[in-house]
Amino acid sequence: FLHVPINQELIDKGYHHKVNPPEQRERLHALFRTYHVQAVLSGHVEVLFYKEEDGVRYYTLPGFFRSKNKSTAHWYGTYYDGSVADVFSLTMHYRREPGGPYNTVV
Repeated sequence: FLHVPINQELIDKGYHHKVNPPEQRERLHALFRTYHVQAVLSGHVEVLFYKEEDGVRYYTLPGFFRSKNKSTAHWYGTYYDGSVADVFSLTMHYRREPGGPYNTVV
């Protein structure tokens, strides 16, 4: 788990002030690859992002409260179910509006 993501794509999309610098990204990715880390979860930027690189799956996830960034989707009351076994799996539950029904993303 990382609070701040390390994905270069998020830097390219303008989140450079909220993402770890490239030199940290390279160092961390090398460790994750070397030790066969299945998944890395992070947040902080309040966007939903996924990428697999060298067998490491990177998830950037919105938090429980809706993002203040109006250009992103609305994620109210977001929570996750995760499973760590032979293969990592993650399910996201969220509301598009406060008090609305929950939706699911697997």
